[in-house]
Amino acid sequence: YVSPTPSSFTVNKDPTTCHSSGYKQGDGIVLVLPGMNNTSSTGFVRGLSILIDGLNASSFDDVHDPSSNNVSPKNLHVAVVDYRMTGHNLNLEVYGGRDVPVKPATAEGWRDLVELTSYIERNYPGCRIHYVGQSLGGGMLLKYLGSSDPSSLVSISSACCVCPPVDYKSVSSHLSSGPISLACNFIMTLPAKVNVLSCGRVRRKIPSLWDVVKSRTVEEFERAVLCPILGYSTPEEYYEANSPLPTMSMISTPTLILSCHDDPIVPPPPQSNVETFSDTVTFVEVGYGGHLGIWDWKGMRYGDKIAREWVRYWRDFEGGMERVEGG
Repeated sequence: YVSPTPSSFTVNKDPTTCHSSGYKQGDGIVLVLPGMNNTSSTGFVRGLSILIDGLNASSFDDVHDPSSNNVSPKNLHVAVVDYRMTGHNLNLEVYGGRDVPVKPATAEGWRDLVELTSYIERNYPGCRIHYVGQSLGGGMLLKYLGSSDPSSLVSISSACCVCPPVDYKSVSSHLSSGPISLACNFIMTLPAKVNVLSCGRVRRKIPSLWDVVKSRTVEEFERAVLCPILGYSTPEEYYEANSPLPTMSMISTPTLILSCHDDPIVPPPPQSNVETFSDTVTFVEVGYGGHLGIWDWKGMRYGDKIAREWVRYWRDFEGGMERVEGG
């Protein structure tokens, strides 16, 4: 399911089909991947999609940057992706329709991006895809890009990941390392438990509902829910199978990773990890911003602005622009 921004995707009452208003061959399609517990209905996720969608309006740049004379070479169609069994995505053609296997929001969702990209390519011939991932959505995006044959990624122009986990095992350890991280850990677990327990198809697959209820950390939740449903014996095995780190050197798509030094949930990867990244990956670490915040002095989410400019850069670059704003 893709949730529309005002001038982009429209969705029928039956959320198994969607189409984009005014799509022309060669237009760009931006797919926003939310983090854990977030969906297309989350306010700041929709805020990001609407901000990127603003690249289509010439008046947008006139308001925010009076000196800009940038002209959009192609339209952008922006959508937020709901992962399997989250938000509106309960039965979706792109994942196999009504018989889609149960898979709650999980790091293993990166495998579904293979089908999602193919689905977009089939329905929008000649499109240029830009992925933007937040938190866990960014981690799944990195794993997908590093694990896929480059020939299957030719329609993807760029990728941007804001505060993504690169090494799941180290992030899990970090979430148990101090009072602030432990508090964030507990808070993140609450909505995950509610979502799982409120979905009958998922609930019936769980061996012990009591283990879910009493879980207080993401790792305990993964042990109680994700491991038995997905077939992993331990969270460590789940991390090893889905962590982006082992495949970061294989990424061929122009990719931006933005991390915050003071992030209490997903700390920046150490330099030893960054050194293994592909040459196509640009890594930026800022000093302050927490997790997904990075507010600027005007009160705008700075991380969102950077994601928008990354999409703008590659859209304009492929459009043959001689002058790229902020390039």
